Amino acid sequence: MALLALWIIVTSFASVLCAEIGPYLEIQRHKEAVEKLDQEDSGILDGIVAVEKQHMEQVVLYHALPFYLYILMWIWNGVVDEKALKWQTEDLKTPYPVAKSPLSMRVFEGKNRFPSFSAPDPRVCKDSVTGFAEVRDQRDRVGKIMSTGTTQVGVNFQNGESEDFSLQPDGCFELIYTGLEAQGKYVEALSEAELTKQHVDNSRSFSEYLERIGVWNDTKNTPDHIAGVRQRIISVNLNVFGYWRTGWTDSSWDIFRKGLTLHAFGLGGRVPFLEDIFSNLQASTDTQKTVEKQLDFMTCIIGNRESTADCDSKFDESLWSCESEDQLVQLKKSSPKAEKCHKIITGTSDNDQCGTDVLLQLILSRDLANELVYVSVEGGKPGWENASEAFSESYDKLKNHEAGDSKQGRVLLRSDAFHNGRLVTFAGHSSLFKDELMTSLSSLGEDVRRTLLGRFEACERPDTTAPGTTMAPEKDPSTTAAEDESKKKKTPVKFDVGVFRVVAILLLAVGAILFAYHRWQRRPRQPQEDRRVIEMPERA
Repeated sequence: MALLALWIIVTSFASVLCAEIGPYLEIQRHKEAVEKLDQEDSGILDGIVAVEKQHMEQVVLYHALPFYLYILMWIWNGVVDEKALKWQTEDLKTPYPVAKSPLSMRVFEGKNRFPSFSAPDPRVCKDSVTGFAEVRDQRDRVGKIMSTGTTQVGVNFQNGESEDFSLQPDGCFELIYTGLEAQGKYVEALSEAELTKQHVDNSRSFSEYLERIGVWNDTKNTPDHIAGVRQRIISVNLNVFGYWRTGWTDSSWDIFRKGLTLHAFGLGGRVPFLEDIFSNLQASTDTQKTVEKQLDFMTCIIGNRESTADCDSKFDESLWSCESEDQLVQLKKSSPKAEKCHKIITGTSDNDQCGTDVLLQLILSRDLANELVYVSVEGGKPGWENASEAFSESYDKLKNHEAGDSKQGRVLLRSDAFHNGRLVTFAGHSSLFKDELMTSLSSLGEDVRRTLLGRFEACERPDTTAPGTTMAPEKDPSTTAAEDESKKKKTPVKFDVGVFRVVAILLLAVGAILFAYHRWQRRPRQPQEDRRVIEMPERA
């Protein structure tokens, strides 16, 4: 019985231990990916692991996106959900806060189940020149753009000829992108009406429909970059370090760490998502200009968080509420300092720029994941080994296992889950989330939300001045000492209950072994003189 009890305790300990360290297994497998991490990324990784551990019974997927797009999705969620923006974080006690603010990842028209899209414009224009892209001219010569300039592009054609094309009065060149031109044949097939007619309502039926209309076999375009496809699905990694060996283009972790998008794109730029927002709200020209100015100022604050005084020249008091002005004053006083970081980018040279992208963990119930997610490879093509297997079954086989490192996922952005972000939980990670910056951005973003809804009122007070000279309201001197004393108090230390459970089981197991050994030592023994001697008969 003692041995049976000991076996039960030991096996229970092993199962609990495996459950506790499950989220850490992948990090152990990818030692090379984490051994050179700077302090910033190590702290962020702690938060990622904490979320994985907290949601082990659900599906956790990874998607990286530019910081400016994260802000727009946050603002847009406030518009569609009719709720004021508020900066929210998970109480996980990790070095970097884990954001839990809801997001709306796409713009949905009316009661449409899927995001709308426009037919692609195949013209090569001043703001859309892409080097090495395949184009054709008006003589149907096909070639590639080999040199670019503000008013001229050079093309090398397949027949050996080359020619420079000048910018025309309409802002475009006399060239057509062959890939975008080829996408025109899918526009009608991917319309909301046609998807409804074809009974497309989940990720599997969407993928099978794309197979039928030839998207997966398109040779001129990356399949999930085709208009009508890229608006409806997003790529995700199943594992935090998925695809990291292949370079940063297919790895959410490395895209997040590369951190180059802040300076390549501005919040005030005419990015497609912002265009979709303006179109959905039928925003007036004046509203659009005001929002662009507001977002441009927010971009400056983000990019200069170490010295927000550099943005004083862009400040316009007619664009902001009194609350935002006060927040800017406090932000300027605090002089937030970004920690020095030195990125090690997988497959590329070192980069000393602190990352400003956002790594999202999408958290879905298993049933919802079965509806909206399928296993894929690069380009969005299905990658499941068993077509009849539910996604959650494949997920269990791939999550935090080596087989999952070479697989991706595609998530169908259906309105019931992604219109207001209520069915999908987002855990966000960024180097910017540790700064006091986010409290100020929530106030600035709330002003943008109100502007979009036509409810914004600029700050009006007799002594309004620029943030550089405005003083925040003075605190009551009688409360200063109490507040200072409160700040000095140490935060109570919270211990990991899971670790205590493992240690307790281990101690019980050791105790059981010692008890069994003690009982064995004290077992009754027969006296020597009472033992019966068996004599062997003598041989003849």
